[in-house]
Order: sequence, then structure tokens, then C-alpha cells
Amino acid sequence: MKFGEEILLLVKSRYSLIWIETIDEDYTVKNILEALSSNYKIYFWSQTKGIYIHQSNEGIYDSTDPVKAIKIIGDIASSLDKGVFILYDIDRYFDKPLVVRLLKDILSKITDNSITIIVISPNPLNIKDFDNYVVRITGALPSEDEIIKIINSEISNYSKNTKIGINISKEEILRMINAFKGLTEKQIRNIILRCLVDDATLNLNDIKKIEKVKKEIFDKGGFLEYFDGESVENIAGFDNLKKWVLDRKKVLDSKISGVDFPKGILICGIPGCGKSLSAKVISNILGYPLYRFDPSSLYSKYIGESEENTRRVFDTVEKISPIVLWIDEIEKIFVMDDSSVDGGVSRRIFSMFLVWMGERKDQTFIVATSNDVSKLPPEFIRKGRFDEVFFADLPDLNQREEIFKIHMRKRNIDYTPFNIKKFALNTEGFSGSEIEQVLINSIYSSSMKITEDVIISEIKKITPLSILKKDEFTFIRNWAKERGLRPV
Repeated sequence: MKFGEEILLLVKSRYSLIWIETIDEDYTVKNILEALSSNYKIYFWSQTKGIYIHQSNEGIYDSTDPVKAIKIIGDIASSLDKGVFILYDIDRYFDKPLVVRLLKDILSKITDNSITIIVISPNPLNIKDFDNYVVRITGALPSEDEIIKIINSEISNYSKNTKIGINISKEEILRMINAFKGLTEKQIRNIILRCLVDDATLNLNDIKKIEKVKKEIFDKGGFLEYFDGESVENIAGFDNLKKWVLDRKKVLDSKISGVDFPKGILICGIPGCGKSLSAKVISNILGYPLYRFDPSSLYSKYIGESEENTRRVFDTVEKISPIVLWIDEIEKIFVMDDSSVDGGVSRRIFSMFLVWMGERKDQTFIVATSNDVSKLPPEFIRKGRFDEVFFADLPDLNQREEIFKIHMRKRNIDYTPFNIKKFALNTEGFSGSEIEQVLINSIYSSSMKITEDVIISEIKKITPLSILKKDEFTFIRNWAKERGLRPV
């Protein structure tokens, strides 16, 4: 339902008070007027202008003071059949008991009439005095159709004087629309214009700019970090995981009604075997922006601030979704052997996460990674928190070959003259990150004059973690096997 339609429905339903929490007054008022002006007499009040009537220069003398204004509104309302009063920022005066009492008296008198008071404020309604009369709306934000019109309007206006290039696929258009959801009309117009002015083009890079700006708008605490996605071709193996995500992508794209949005996955396994990289690949497959969340950033030395930070993160994630939320090495923060160390803060934050992960309704796909899932509490990894738990093991021979090719391609090294299979045979027990380090070391030790002998020499210099921590790796593998974790 569009915002204007929702306002009309609430007014017709005879709600005495509609509280609209928004920072975009212009968009809000424009939609209210479009929905109501033909059937209702509309009055406005602000402290700077006092009471005035819509589409009239007629103002009411000496009505800027909130106490006087509310008394006048009560008098007007008593003689109106159908009317709406739009009040700007009246909550700034709720510290005065007389203002609250006068407004409450009016609300009780108009309960059964076609009179509605609409308050427009950037703040939520934080007092209980009006709970019997009020309906709350948060946002007053453009719908998908309105976002498209706003984008087209800005492109049309800018192209009148400047030639612009647009190189965006159908999927990228949908991603752009999703990126603009939760933003005001003015914010959308400003961001689109900023992209056009920058280089007179609209493409995938601009969509990434939009996603970053949106994060900056909502994530004032800096709890989230934006990352680019990664192509499917840049991760070796992980075939089960790729298929699992692609299956859900197909269903989501078909927009079948009644389908629950996937909650996400937990990927555990051997360090350096592509768990973090897979989060970037999943972001690319789903076409959602990727944000990394470090739970350790929640903690504060002030009492109650850590829990408040947690609530802010949940609120931010809801506002910027749909997204992929990447929580790396989750076992380091959600292991609570002794909650007395921090006064129970970790336990409370953990409980908040459990509730949020089980009850949330936003379109956030969580990718949590863990090097040792055995350290996580069982209630954290049960079905309902995550849709699936995957296990990433050391790469096999074919995967090691592919990893060498991927990292050579990334560094513009032609791998065709090399015996890649020879490298793969000599790196049994190596993780993907260790293979990457072999190539990095080879580049520096040979001053970019890489030969097979150089690479084999660098392989021999590295003792992989699978040998250094053999017992730990064996335990992790056995733990995953005994519990039937799904291989990536």
C-alpha cells in the first residue's frame, strides 16, 4: 500500500491522532494533500507560521504559541464536519504538561468525528498519554514505483543539458531500486544527481556508490563495513554451496507468494579455505550488497551502551535490507565460558541475537563463518537460526589446480606455460590462502620473473597449518563428520 493510500485509510477509519516519524516533510505533506485535499479541509500549524489553511493565504492571528494554537484548534474542530490538522514538531513542547493535557482533551472530543490530527516529527512518540488515540507510521518513504519515477525524473532533467550514458542490466536496475528503499525522496534525488554529475553515466559502479551512501546514512555508529562481491569464477569448488544459493535465487526472482526469505547459512571449517570469500560470492549471486559486521564493535565501557549498540545494528540492518550480512569468525565473540567477566553483557547480547535471528522478518541473508563451530552453543546453530550449516575442508587436487589458476589470473600471470598439476601435487594439505601466499612470495622473490622452479621453491618454504595444527584439524573434521555437516 502506498503512503498516501495508507493515510486516507487511517483518516477514514477515524483515528484521532496519526503520528508520522519522518525526516522528509515535503514528501509526507505532498502525499497527504494528494490523498485528502479533495474531501477534507486541511489546516497546518508550525511555530514559525502559526495556524493557516491549505490553499489559502488566510492565517490565524497570534497562533504560533503551542498552547494558544491547541486551544484554537479545539475551537475550530468543534465546528468542523470533516477536517485534518497537520502539526509540525509539536512534540518539542511535550515537556509542558499543559500542552499534553490540552491535546489529549481535543483527541477525546474528536474520537467519533471525521476529524484527525496528524503530527509530523523526526522523532518517535515517546510518551504514553496518547496511546488510546494514536496510530504510528515510521518513514513515509517512496514505494518501488515512486522510486522508478524519481530516478527517471532526475535522468530526464539532467540529460536536457548533458549527454549521459546508461549501462545497467535488468538485474542491476532491481538492485538499484532495492538500494534506494528506505531513503527519502530528497535523498534519492541527491544521490542520483551526484552519480550523474560525477561522470555522466549510470552503471554498476554507481549502484555500489548508492549502497555505500545508504550505509553511511543509517550506520552512524560505523558497525558495518561495505565489501564488493566476488565473481563465482573466483572461488574453486564450493559446488554444493553455489547450487544451494542459486536455487534460492531462482525462487526469490520468481516472486512466488508465500515463500519465506532465506535466513542464511553458517560456514565452518578449516582456516583459509574460502569461507570469507564465499560470503562475497553469495553477495554476487543474490545481487545484494555485502556488509561485514564485527560483533566486537558493539562493546562499550558504559553500562547499557553495548546492548543499545546491538539494537542500533538490528535497526540499521532492517533499514538497509535486502543485504548479505557477513559475520566473520563468529565463535570468537559468541563464546561465553564465564559471563561474570563482563557482568553478563556477552550473555545478554547473545540472547538478543538469538531472538533477532529467529524472529526477524527483513530481507537480510546472513553468512556467518567459523573456524571452530564446536565452540558455539547448540542453540545458536539449530535450524531456524540458519537454513543450513556447511563445512569447508582443505581443497582437493583439482581444486588446488583451480586455485593456482584463479590467483594467477588475478595478477595477470599467464598460467598456460606452467605445469599447474605439478604445483597442485606439491601442495597437498595447503589451504587456499596458503596457495595464494606461495604466488605472492614467488612474485617478490623473482621480481615478477616467475618460473616453475621459483614456485616449487616457495612451496617448500611453507609448512601448512594442516601439519602445524594437525590434531586441531583432525578434531574439527571429525566433529563435522559425526554431525553430518554438509560439505561446501
